[in-house]
Amino acid sequence: MATTTSYRWIVNQGQDESLVITFTDSSGGVVDLSSATAEMQIRTAYSASSASTTIYSVAKAASTTVTFNSRPTEDETITLVSTDGTSKTYVAKDTGTSGNLDGSNVIFDTGTDQTGTAASFATAVNHSNGHASTITAVASGTSVTLTQDAANLSGNTTPTIVQAGTAITAPAFTGG
Repeated sequence: MATTTSYRWIVNQGQDESLVITFTDSSGGVVDLSSATAEMQIRTAYSASSASTTIYSVAKAASTTVTFNSRPTEDETITLVSTDGTSKTYVAKDTGTSGNLDGSNVIFDTGTDQTGTAASFATAVNHSNGHASTITAVASGTSVTLTQDAANLSGNTTPTIVQAGTAITAPAFTGG
């Protein structure tokens, strides 16, 4: 039996519209999504005729949140890989300017507490020596949200952390 999913939304000056979607694989078989999660982004513009409507899917950019549970110690590192394959290693320093280079590594100042560390890490990622045009970093408290600038599955990378303790947590990028 075919599985169909119905969606209802408001479009064009509050008119109620309905849409029935049947998901099929490349062989024409119906895909059962009853035990999975699917997500579809819909643009605000679409073309329509009385016979059919074309809906364009929009890719999403992968993101993750790095959390500083405490101040990292000197020389602990976080390596990030962007959607285009650019790999940069960020190194914790007790002194130094965030975004400057220490060899090939990008410095982030550990600050006086983990809130300062988070702000410094975001500055380093957004710096031209960091991932300036491939990953965007936004600090909030002790966390930094990282978002790949290009929407693509290849943005679902996993940060590599080298540390003595548990000061830094950084799960894999997801959602790309």
